[in-house]
Amino acid sequence: MGMRPEEVLGLRWEDLCLEQNFGYVRRAVTYPDNSKPCIDTPKSENSNRTILITRIPKQVLTSTMHSFGFILGGDAPWCYSHKERVRKRAFEHLGIKGYTPYDFRTTFATQAKESGQTSAQVADLLGHKDTRMVETIYARTRHHSVMKQLEAIERLNG
Repeated sequence: MGMRPEEVLGLRWEDLCLEQNFGYVRRAVTYPDNSKPCIDTPKSENSNRTILITRIPKQVLTSTMHSFGFILGGDAPWCYSHKERVRKRAFEHLGIKGYTPYDFRTTFATQAKESGQTSAQVADLLGHKDTRMVETIYARTRHHSVMKQLEAIERLNG
């Protein structure tokens, strides 16, 4: 989905169109003092966007679906300490060590680029106004992606 963690926390059930596999980022939840949530607009104008909801997230969301409220919290979003406790337990349960939620955003962008998406398309998915962040931070080239190019380069060399 490529969302920032604060955008995930800001999602409400009313923002989702699960039957059509999309939703809207309309708000972000941050914790300026590491306790009480601050509900505001997303990071930038481009961050206010449509997001894709793929098969597995759709299955999870459908199994817990409500008609209104924050997806993570109900009437109010989770406070910082609760969010961190849940994240740490989930990561431990899944055996995820040494990664942050932003690492998954980076992986999403890299996989999108490697699957043939243009930098502009990935920037749109991530909510960036231009491609600079995609090209310098997110869509790093991995070994297997570089190796896919070997055949094309060999053809050039005859």
